[in-house]
Amino acid sequence: GIEYSSMTTANNNTRPLSPIQETIPKILLGYTNSSKTLEKSKYTQLLYTSTILPAISLRDYVQRLATYANLTDEALLSAIMYIDRGFNSKGAAITEFELHRLLFTSCVVSMKFLFDDFFDNEYYAEIGGITLTEMNLLEKDFLNRLDFRLMVTKKDFRRYRKGILNYIDVNKDLQTCYTLSQQSQLLFPCLLYTSPSPRDATLSRMPSSA
Repeated sequence: GIEYSSMTTANNNTRPLSPIQETIPKILLGYTNSSKTLEKSKYTQLLYTSTILPAISLRDYVQRLATYANLTDEALLSAIMYIDRGFNSKGAAITEFELHRLLFTSCVVSMKFLFDDFFDNEYYAEIGGITLTEMNLLEKDFLNRLDFRLMVTKKDFRRYRKGILNYIDVNKDLQTCYTLSQQSQLLFPCLLYTSPSPRDATLSRMPSSA
């Protein structure tokens, strides 16, 4: 199972989040179904479903990925696009019980696709609080749902990114964010890919105390 309760980002080693990284968890939570009132038997994404709501917030989970896996804005935006492609565009319901695993898996896939240097699945599993077996199963399922279509166009990326920045700049509510591009029929119609930012030359390992 996922050891969310043992995770913490409250230490001096945490990386400050960018405005985009701060905002996307809020938008994700705004688009989930009323998961606290749903019965587990009704979930459609059991592989991604946690048995209990994670103790770590989605915001802190993103910070954990940014701190220990060098998650960038570009990788996070691409990850949101992948969720649109593989889940919402196919009518899959997403609840708070799925968000952590789903976003985590999407971010791992995104970072592997975008960057020449990335960690192995054993390390990603440690960061995400899951077992290596779970990590491998999640990655395989996620890629199959995408039909291995990981390319993101500049046009799409810019549309997603512009929507997020608009949301930040004008501090509008989630409904306004949604209406920015209702025609897309996707879960996050306000998020997409400028050129990737440079990777850090050195990837720091997660401290054992984390």
